[in-house]
Amino acid sequence: MTRIYGTGTARVTSMGVTRRPRGSLREPVKVALTFEGPASRRLTAMAHAAGITRSEMAQWLIDSEELDASGAPKRWTDKRHDEELPTS
Repeated sequence: MTRIYGTGTARVTSMGVTRRPRGSLREPVKVALTFEGPASRRLTAMAHAAGITRSEMAQWLIDSEELDASGAPKRWTDKRHDEELPTS
């Protein structure tokens, strides 16, 4: 990407981020998610610190999470799905 600053141009790269090799994903699917601003910035910071893309960081977070017997993340503390739904 090239951005114009004053009278000159500068090539802007994502500093230190290593992209995955083209074709390395086994079954790529685009996913549109909406995050709270702080969570989005945290994901960006985590990925930047690891030198990877946000997509790769999100994939790693999902893949490394341990699941309980019902398939929910073991660290999940909000048990909203255990509550009874109102009947009216």
